[in-house]
Amino acid sequence: MEHGGSKIGTAKQLGIKVQKVDFVDINMARKLFSKKRSQFYVVDKELIDYYPKRENIASFEEIGLKVHKDCCGGDSPMYLGFSRFYPHFKEDSNPNYDDSKKLSQNNFPVIVSPGTIAHRLGEALQEIKNSGSAKTIYDNYFSK
Repeated sequence: MEHGGSKIGTAKQLGIKVQKVDFVDINMARKLFSKKRSQFYVVDKELIDYYPKRENIASFEEIGLKVHKDCCGGDSPMYLGFSRFYPHFKEDSNPNYDDSKKLSQNNFPVIVSPGTIAHRLGEALQEIKNSGSAKTIYDNYFSK
């Protein structure tokens, strides 16, 4: 994985030895695999889904790779974050925060203040997801 990669916690939890490099993409992973320097690579879903279309291949198997889509817990959401210093971000105390539970995206001491641009962006993205148009766009541009 790349230095500072977000998947380090997952690797540690699963007991997977990590090799850190400055940059890694699917082509770099293929080179590392061929040199027996790595055997496993975690990559974001859209990169995996778009790669065959971009490289004009029918399957990963034809280039000697196998995709394990349910590995490491399967797909999980990605989250968007803002700097607390961003002028369009403000936060309020989260009335649903439970300090007896582990911190998570759904259990955090603060929430984005309603009415801010950051909050409105979150609502717009959720609306796009709920309407199904995000899936339509994704399927059109990322899937074969």
